[in-house]
Amino acid sequence: HKVPGRMGMIVTLYLISANVYNSVEGPKSRGFSYIEFWMIGTQAPILLALVEYGFILFLKKINNKVEDKKESLNTETKKQNLDAKIKKLDFATMIFSFLAFIIFVTIYCIMAFN
Repeated sequence: HKVPGRMGMIVTLYLISANVYNSVEGPKSRGFSYIEFWMIGTQAPILLALVEYGFILFLKKINNKVEDKKESLNTETKKQNLDAKIKKLDFATMIFSFLAFIIFVTIYCIMAFN
């Protein structure tokens, strides 16, 4: 329910990640190295969270517009139903991001340390 706080945390994480990448000094002719692979892999869950949260805000906005037009008596039930679906989507995205990141780190470590 706290849009500025959640969005601020996601954007801050992305900016910190980008700043860490920009502070890495390497040869100009190195091409695509392990550090680029790592940065893409670590920024992907952050961008997924940003897109998912944007989608949640879109769903809430559409739901509010529909409720304003219908003005029905059971809008509270519909709102609770939407909130339950959003919680499920949030949880599913969190689990997916966590598992995808674990798989990424495993593959990265196998590739980088061999």
